Amino acid sequence: MKRLAMLLLAAALLLSAAACQPTPGEEFVVNKKDSGVAAKLEKEADAEARGAQRVPDRWDEVYESDLMTLTFSAPIVQKEDGLYPLYRTRSNPLTEAEMVNCLSALFPDPVAVRQNLPTKADIQREMEWYMNEAQAKLDWQDAGRPDDGVDRDETPLSREEVNQELANYQELIQNAPETNEESPANAYHIPTGQEGILVYRMKSGDTVIVNPSWNGSLYAGLGSNHTHVYPRYEYEEMKRFDDEDTLPYTPVTADQKKCEQVAKDALAKLGIEGMTLVATEEANLMDGRMCLSGGYECLFVRDFGGYPYLGSNFEPAQGLTYGSDDSFMANQYIRPEELRLFADEEGVKLISFDAPKMIVGIESKNIELLPFEKAQERIRQGLVYGLTKWAQDVKQNEPDLKLNVEIYRIGLTSYTLHAPNSDDYYEMPCYAVFFDPWQRPDSSRNDKTTMQETLLINAVDGSIVHTDYGY
Repeated sequence: MKRLAMLLLAAALLLSAAACQPTPGEEFVVNKKDSGVAAKLEKEADAEARGAQRVPDRWDEVYESDLMTLTFSAPIVQKEDGLYPLYRTRSNPLTEAEMVNCLSALFPDPVAVRQNLPTKADIQREMEWYMNEAQAKLDWQDAGRPDDGVDRDETPLSREEVNQELANYQELIQNAPETNEESPANAYHIPTGQEGILVYRMKSGDTVIVNPSWNGSLYAGLGSNHTHVYPRYEYEEMKRFDDEDTLPYTPVTADQKKCEQVAKDALAKLGIEGMTLVATEEANLMDGRMCLSGGYECLFVRDFGGYPYLGSNFEPAQGLTYGSDDSFMANQYIRPEELRLFADEEGVKLISFDAPKMIVGIESKNIELLPFEKAQERIRQGLVYGLTKWAQDVKQNEPDLKLNVEIYRIGLTSYTLHAPNSDDYYEMPCYAVFFDPWQRPDSSRNDKTTMQETLLINAVDGSIVHTDYGY
């Protein structure tokens, strides 16, 4: 059976990655979005899938370095079938006409519109606040950085940096609108690529918030500037970290089947064909801390025929739950064309059409992963490399205290890698490592003063994809 060129590249990268622990001065392989990894992939459409690839279910270890202690007490969540295909995808963004069609069908007859952008006065106030803060820090530096009881960022600040920032503010003020007053609107107009959300007032008196994105996705719904849909599981995670414990969640009394039918009828009204309802989640539509409506969030995806919907690969069943403290900014699963509608029995209240992708090929039915022992070493090195500067600062301020890092969950998931000089992307397997970087002897991970951070390691070649520190 042929080997993917990816595997050759992985071997080369591993030879260059020192088996010994890296020091801050050494170069550590960091896999940027335009990495050459994807460029080396060769299509092998008829390759037979190798057997299931499994890693241990847990990693329990205490690893000591000079500056920190890494405590691994982590379940390793992974795909149930142990198979890791490598898909090639391409962005398929919505056009302005498609966005307008969605809005016109679901929220007809807007009578006025305003665009919420910072006004000249807003930016002026922000600039004045920055000037006061910067001047106080410059004065503190000139006085020899005395201990005056003020909690400051101790990163040095120069007058040149302040002057440049003020010049940036002046440019923003020059281009900002005087006001955000409403103007009459006979039809929707979506200026794609423009910053600032649009607020449309309807004949009914309701407002529709429209947030078009530069990458061709659409988010629009009833409410104010802070309208969000909170599924039940996301709300529960948020509530854990809410000091006042006042997040509202109205029990959903709407009938699920009726809400699903409302969403399906809306899909038909949009004229979108070939999409399948794959998930329904009890949810509240909230405006800040006020619940506007209780209903269901219905997720539709396009049927790609031979290519499966991949959401189930890395969704909550594998323990990586969007909206929780374990969520991550990179794609946790391939999202082909995806549409979310929040509906109650009366109608659709929110639409989210998120930067759809189309799957354009499969590079490997089951790409060979880095042996787990080597992946472990790369994860240890990645944590030490990323946290060394912080650990040095801890040592300098408290010589008897070591930086303690608790690694509490690891997921074998996926991320998106851009193919250089191409419109294509690859969905690569990776290890998502969730950790707390500051553990004093008397603290625990449930302490709200601790932090949850993420390291992503390419599961094929061991390079760093992302970390919350240092890259």
